[in-house]
Amino acid sequence: MNLKATYKRILLMIGKMTFLLVAIISMAFVNNEYKKKKVENITIKIISSNQPMLCSDEEIEIYLKKHFDELKDKTYQDIHFYELENIINEKNEIKTSAIYFTLDNQLYIQITERKPIARILNNRFNHYIDDEWKLFAVTKPYKVPLIMGEIYDLPRLFKHYPINKIKKYPSLSEVSKLDDIYIAMNTILSDTLLLNFIDYVYINKNNDIILYPIIGKFSINAGTSEYFQEKMNKLKLFIYQGLNKNDAWNRYSEINLKYKQLIYCTKK
Repeated sequence: MNLKATYKRILLMIGKMTFLLVAIISMAFVNNEYKKKKVENITIKIISSNQPMLCSDEEIEIYLKKHFDELKDKTYQDIHFYELENIINEKNEIKTSAIYFTLDNQLYIQITERKPIARILNNRFNHYIDDEWKLFAVTKPYKVPLIMGEIYDLPRLFKHYPINKIKKYPSLSEVSKLDDIYIAMNTILSDTLLLNFIDYVYINKNNDIILYPIIGKFSINAGTSEYFQEKMNKLKLFIYQGLNKNDAWNRYSEINLKYKQLIYCTKK
């Protein structure tokens, strides 16, 4: 009886090993055949909340042709997916990409665009800041808050470096104005009233942040980025209790918020 049971277990084990071996050989054959499949069509999908979009399918196709031979009719094994993704991700407006090949011989290229949230503009800068606080060069117009003035940082140093991290490094924050821009813009962009009220931002040589509103012909001197949130709270209170209540929108040439708990207004 024990011999029969042992014999059955041996046969069962041999059967399983045979099945596994056949499966491995079959998979290897299928995988080898799959690698020989050729690209019949290329589909580009761009994920973006930008209006207008920063890049188009046609621009991506032109960009790919500059860096690669014709992808159509290439076999799966001849496509270097990792290299292809890296090249696409180097394109100015692109945040990430994903490339995959389907069973029906389609090559899909899925791209996520960067999202501009502000723009720095002077004789050295013409760069957007994206929603990850990284700089990228302006290639197409997009309506976002504008930052101008005495900004002398070198854009290339911060191309792949989030400007919201500069504050962590004193050697950078002492010479850079990008961290001051982050503090100011992060406050403005996170507040609906301020975002709709401020037209553009100017940073002067003393690092004073000057705000220019959409309504009213006056400037708002917020001083340096120190205590910027408190200064903006003070400004909002002044808008409600001072400018609106007293209909004083055209009474002043400058509103000064530099001094703690005080607001100095210069009359026209």
